[in-house]
Amino acid sequence: MRSKNLKRLTRSALIAALYFILSISVPAITFGTIQFRISEALCVLPALFPEAILGLSIGCLLTNLFSPFGILDVILGTSATLIAAILTYLLHNKLVLAAIPPVIINALIVPLIWVINKTDMLYWLNMFSILVSQAVIVGALGIPLALGLRKAMPNEIIPKGFSIIHRKKYLNDDL
Repeated sequence: MRSKNLKRLTRSALIAALYFILSISVPAITFGTIQFRISEALCVLPALFPEAILGLSIGCLLTNLFSPFGILDVILGTSATLIAAILTYLLHNKLVLAAIPPVIINALIVPLIWVINKTDMLYWLNMFSILVSQAVIVGALGIPLALGLRKAMPNEIIPKGFSIIHRKKYLNDDL
């Protein structure tokens, strides 16, 4: 029982740390209207591990504390990651579909940071830029990562065909 919780907490912390390290190590492509945040490849992990929702959110929050766009990036960027992670988790049965929320949600929310900050008023152009960069990172790195983890750790992930009711039973520590 305790070992299962510790494993989940550790996995969540590792995802947060990986997200932060992958983001902060290359700030030139992490922040701004043209960005290729390599850490966004991890955004498909909630389809495999529910604890990735917390890990991604904390990793994004820590990363955005260093953002040149200030508190707006902390609030809006982290919120976008949290919303996308929850939707990815809910779409876990189809990995390709589960990879869509991080692309769409970030494309819709992140450009608002620059519009509200009045640093760049080209919302639609920035939305398209984020959409493309997210699609490239999630598609080229995230999906292969998830497929590899699904194959390497079949007993650690939520089984593919489980419904919401079965997931609760599967994730219950008392079983």
